[in-house]
Amino acid sequence: MTNKLLSHWHLRIKFADDTSAIEIIPRSSISLLNSVVSDIHIFSIDPAKCKEMLIDFMHRPNFTLSPIVVGNNIIKRVSSYKILGVFIASDLKWNNHIDYRCKKACKKLHSLMVLRRDGVEQGNSLKVYLNTVSPVLE
Repeated sequence: MTNKLLSHWHLRIKFADDTSAIEIIPRSSISLLNSVVSDIHIFSIDPAKCKEMLIDFMHRPNFTLSPIVVGNNIIKRVSSYKILGVFIASDLKWNNHIDYRCKKACKKLHSLMVLRRDGVEQGNSLKVYLNTVSPVLE
């Protein structure tokens, strides 16, 4: 099923149980994404789990894109989306991802404060840091 799904349109990407459809629309062209999503829908897309994100670098866009429709459901357009553990923003800035990583690291740092308060040896606290906090930041 995966090979058949990917063979029809080269701008589809399959990650384990997720599929992403990507389209680059040249100026003065129309979007074909609705028909692509209709093709993918045959393979049991759940419209409630689908999101659309538009990345546009034009200062004054001279077009409007119709919403993507799957069955009778309109796909929600978002400005940021987490895919494979990385937040991608429509402006392609890293702010959302960095904020997410910092919050996650702060939660793990709290466990170090608790360990220190409870009198755990510094060497053991270092091991906890290297195994829990450091991977989140790196």
